[in-house]
Amino acid sequence: MKKQSVLALSCFIGLSGVLAACGSQKEEGAGGKDAAGKPVEISIMSDYYSPEPPSEQDPIRQEIEKRTNTKLNITWVSANNYTDKTNVTLASGDLPELMLLRDPYQAQIRKMADQGAFWDLTPYLKDYKNLSAYPKESWTNTSLNGKNYGIPFVRPLYGTEGMPIVRKDWLDNLGLKTPANLDDMYKVMKAFTEQDPDGNGKKDTIGLTASVAQYNMGNLGWVENVMNGNYGKWKEKDGKLIDLTFEQGTRDALVWLNKVYKEGLLAADFPTLKSSQVRENITAGKAGILTEAIKPTWLLTGQMRSANPKADLLALSYLERTAGQICP
Repeated sequence: MKKQSVLALSCFIGLSGVLAACGSQKEEGAGGKDAAGKPVEISIMSDYYSPEPPSEQDPIRQEIEKRTNTKLNITWVSANNYTDKTNVTLASGDLPELMLLRDPYQAQIRKMADQGAFWDLTPYLKDYKNLSAYPKESWTNTSLNGKNYGIPFVRPLYGTEGMPIVRKDWLDNLGLKTPANLDDMYKVMKAFTEQDPDGNGKKDTIGLTASVAQYNMGNLGWVENVMNGNYGKWKEKDGKLIDLTFEQGTRDALVWLNKVYKEGLLAADFPTLKSSQVRENITAGKAGILTEAIKPTWLLTGQMRSANPKADLLALSYLERTAGQICP
């Protein structure tokens, strides 16, 4: 390997945490040997979900560089192609100094870690109070052979992503209440598809847009969660941890999705859609429901309001299969 790299398991959040910690120790050199000298250049590879990659004039980036005396040379790769780009970059051996990884446990990463391709951050974490404040489980669950080679995602277990996000202004336009269960969701999807929620006089909208992952239902997984009364693939039952793949709720989810697909309430091309295309369906006013994290919801709302000041997105906190069966 030409050089050792840090695996950024949390995209730019992890980077800012590391650099901010360095920047607080100016006597040791923020981001380099001499904080008062020439900025230290750091090569980075990360992904982006917006139509265009972030600008070098981005104020957050500029502030990080200012406070840490660094020059960030960032290679932005569309999220649609990031997995392929990651594999090519790892295979080439010509690695950036900081790199986002979605799966730190893939065989190639394990092998490269054993070969010394990545910096072991473990001995240094205790010296940085912000990183030390991360939950212990975050470090344990992203370590390889007891060593930490990257900065993990740290976000709440619940409430960040998993439930649908709905066009609130479309609900208002059609006089619909916020959906509380799957029956309500079906009615909303049907109304968004058939009742001209944007008021343009055309039948050109769809209820739900989504994409799927290689090994699971991707951002349609919320239907499985609701049907199984659980968040995620595993559930405790009778004191044992069970895989929900073959549970009745998983089958019921597939039946429900098959129904809405056949009725034209789910985007017909969802199996081939990329994440950016799902977002574009929302911002272009083609669809009324998607699944996203909370932060991008605000970004998408801002994009829509440039053309429609009344555009609004509402993130649902839960849905019920039937009354009393709540999935967080």
